[in-house]
Amino acid sequence: LAGSEVIADGSNSNVTRSLLWGNQPLTLTGVRTAFKVSEIFTGYLGLNNSAFGATRDGNKQKTIEVGFNLAPAPGLNLALTDYFGNEGGAGNKTNLLDLAAGFNVGGLGLGLNADFNKVKQSNAGIDTKFTGVALYANFQFIPDLFRAGVRLEGTQTKDDTANTKFKQNEVTLTADYTAAKNFDVISDLRFDQLKNDNTGAKVKSTELIVMGVYKF
Repeated sequence: LAGSEVIADGSNSNVTRSLLWGNQPLTLTGVRTAFKVSEIFTGYLGLNNSAFGATRDGNKQKTIEVGFNLAPAPGLNLALTDYFGNEGGAGNKTNLLDLAAGFNVGGLGLGLNADFNKVKQSNAGIDTKFTGVALYANFQFIPDLFRAGVRLEGTQTKDDTANTKFKQNEVTLTADYTAAKNFDVISDLRFDQLKNDNTGAKVKSTELIVMGVYKF
């Protein structure tokens, strides 16, 4: 339920994944129920093996998921999800609060994804807080032929146990050319920067990726 991006390449607007995507569970083993209250409101309640989405869970503690999806107007969608539980034993806590929003009108699509992720594992000496925001904008210049987009992100990871703080941001420019009915050529030009707040050290990177996606 969490996040604006998914594993399947053909369902994302970018080639590369967001910084937030790497801090969200990708696969979950458990049970989930969805209840549609009205045409605009759907609620979710579930129980999972692991907050981290691990294929195999190393403990008996479970994670509870609670969320809702709201569609108050045509083209507007809001989703809020919370995963909370513990991993690894008594006193440990995990929590992921995720907000995903999207708005589409004409050829313009706007998106927002925000996360607060807290992990406390006393036995492993981990006490981290991750916060981040990703903004998306995509415009279909030529219907069914050419799309361009941009993704802007900023995140902060703070480990209270190790007394460290890292900030990371990225800008991704995307172009999507629909070469055939079921085939797209998508390219990302991405700029990343990681800063260690304790030392002031910065690491920058730039990458260009071109990918072909055949949809079937």
